[in-house]
Amino acid sequence: HQSASIQVFVYFSVAGGTGSGGFLPFAYLMRDVLDDRSARLVGFAILPEAFESVVGMNRDGVYANGYAALKEAEHLMKLDTQYPIDELTFHYDPRNKHRTSVTRRPYDLLYVVDRPQTFSLDDVGEALADATYVQIFSPIIGDQQADYDNYTKENRRLFPDSLWDRRDGYSAFYGTLGSSVMILPRNDVLEYCARRYAATAVRRYVLLDDPALISPQQREQFKRFAVNPEEFGQLSDDAKARRIDEAFTSKIRLLASQQGVEGGIWQRMAKLPELARGKFTAALDAVQGELRDQTAGVREISADRILDGSWTPAASLNALQRQVAEAREKIERHLQLTLDQIATGDWWTNFLASAGPDEAPELNLYEQRHVLIDFRESSDGPLAPRAIDELR
Repeated sequence: HQSASIQVFVYFSVAGGTGSGGFLPFAYLMRDVLDDRSARLVGFAILPEAFESVVGMNRDGVYANGYAALKEAEHLMKLDTQYPIDELTFHYDPRNKHRTSVTRRPYDLLYVVDRPQTFSLDDVGEALADATYVQIFSPIIGDQQADYDNYTKENRRLFPDSLWDRRDGYSAFYGTLGSSVMILPRNDVLEYCARRYAATAVRRYVLLDDPALISPQQREQFKRFAVNPEEFGQLSDDAKARRIDEAFTSKIRLLASQQGVEGGIWQRMAKLPELARGKFTAALDAVQGELRDQTAGVREISADRILDGSWTPAASLNALQRQVAEAREKIERHLQLTLDQIATGDWWTNFLASAGPDEAPELNLYEQRHVLIDFRESSDGPLAPRAIDELR
């Protein structure tokens, strides 16, 4: 059919270095050769699992090839997901120094072919041959062409503008053969994300290694506060925590001394502990005041009541004992509520949300840590061992 669009089927594996490294440049070179916007490229990527029985000692390397290839493919497959068409840097033709970017995804559809449990390695080639024959030389090709435009529109709808703007999400221009299932290892992915978030949190909030706030020059200066790994490994857990806290505090002081902007974030942070101590004392006074309020029901025995002819010592003592018991019960209930809030962290959350200056009272995570370290480590801090002993 002269009016029919050209369709090119490309078969490759992403297990070896050649296939996993060449299938993307090959797609764009093929598009250059075709020079036809209506031409369609369909890729068939055979995953490393299909070669499980022959990879031997290079198993990890083969799987790494496949993982990297799929990541690179997805990076480029996001092109065409929404209009206006974006542009990505990709110098796929070393013969042409000026063609260094692409505006179209490499494959219109990319079939991901795995090895089901009922297949052996020899069956994969035969299965692909059968699938190719059915796709090209049977009526199914007409059905595919008829559905292609609708399929493309639906896949674009599945990738909204908000995801493209954030460079987030995944495209949906993929398929597979037969009844194979692409399984998302949900627990493994969640575990990976949790570990990565924890590692990022440690770097940012424990080691103060946040590229958004710390320049490379300042990071270089931080090396003076580094602890020798061998020495650090011999410390107790408590001593390790204190050395890390000391390094964090030293970094804050260094940043505050270098900041030329009055009232900048590091200067504010350096001044926060003293201000927070005053607010902590006020918060404790407020708790004491609330506890005293619970005794409002205890009535004083005045001289006028004693001179009243109806007054009797027994009745007054009974009433006083009842009022004291009720007040004690209220105090214990209120005190337990406060202790529960401290145990769950709610009390500290509320306090740290108002421990800063009145114009910006809420403390960020860096400021919270700096204040709490001061509370515990300063000799006159409200959470220092001496202060805790006095409370006991």
